[in-house]
Amino acid sequence: MDLGSLAQMGQSMLKNAGGAAGANDKTAEAITAMIPKELLDKLPPAARSLVTKEVIESVAKQAPEILDVLGKGGKLTGGDAEKLKAIVTGAVQKAGK
Repeated sequence: MDLGSLAQMGQSMLKNAGGAAGANDKTAEAITAMIPKELLDKLPPAARSLVTKEVIESVAKQAPEILDVLGKGGKLTGGDAEKLKAIVTGAVQKAGK
């Protein structure tokens, strides 16, 4: 599964869940693109959608301000970019266990 497909899946999950605070298609795509492909490739296909959903939900809970910036098409500052990377990595590792 390529990152484009994962982004679409993440967008669909956000819509089905009523969206996260400040989340939209741009936001889901930006977050999903940060999930390391090599980590997703190690997961069974059925688990990939769950991981994608958990990553997006983790970002929504831990850093709603990042969702706002990404949703408006803005660029993240160095600190916010690092925070997003840490949230994404932690959520993927947690889901992969």
